[in-house]
Amino acid sequence: MDNKEILENRRGIILAICQHIRLNHFKLINAKNFSERPYLDGEIKRKFNTLNYLRLLASERNYGDPRWFSLNDIQINHWTLKGNAAPEFLEVIKDGCTSLQEFFNAADVNELEKFETENRSLDEVLDFLIVRGILESDENKISLQDGINAVKNYAAKFFQDDLIQILTVQMWLVESKLNTKLDLFLPTYSDDILTEIEKTPEIFL
Repeated sequence: MDNKEILENRRGIILAICQHIRLNHFKLINAKNFSERPYLDGEIKRKFNTLNYLRLLASERNYGDPRWFSLNDIQINHWTLKGNAAPEFLEVIKDGCTSLQEFFNAADVNELEKFETENRSLDEVLDFLIVRGILESDENKISLQDGINAVKNYAAKFFQDDLIQILTVQMWLVESKLNTKLDLFLPTYSDDILTEIEKTPEIFL
C-alpha cells in the first residue's frame, strides 16, 4: 500500500468503529476487552500507538491478551500457531514509510502461557482517584459511577472537546482492571459526535 491507500484504509477503520458504536447502543463495547493498552512483546517492546489500537478495536475478534508478536518473532522463537490463528494487519513505520504487516496475538501461540489479568478491587480503583485529588471522599459510600463522574469532570477541566472527555473516561474505566460488567458503565457517544467523526475521520489520522 502507498500512503494514499493507507489513509483510505485508516478512514475505513474509523467508520467501522462508528458503525460498531451505533449498533451497540452508542457504546464502544469492544473497549472492555482491553484491560491494558496492547503492546509488542517480542524483539521490539513498546505500546501500540493510537492508530494500531483503533485497528484492534475495530477487529471482529475479542482480544483479552494485550501481548502481540510479529511474524519474525514467531519464527525466531520457533513457536507454532494454533489452527485457528489469524493475523491482524497493523501499521509499521520504517524509514518514513508506513506499511501494514502481520502480527499475532499471544493467545494464538501454542508455547505461551495464558495471560492472567490482575483484577483490582473497587476500593483500590477509587483510592487511586482520591489520593490524586480527582475524587473527593466523605463519610458517604462512593460508587464506581462516582469515580466515572469524577474522571469526566477532571478531563473537562483540561479539554473542552466532548470526544476527548469520553475517551478519557473510557480509557480509565477499561484499564482499571475491575472484575465487573464494564459494558454497563462504558460512556456513550452521542449521535452528534459520531456524525462529526464520520464527516471528518481525519481527526484520528
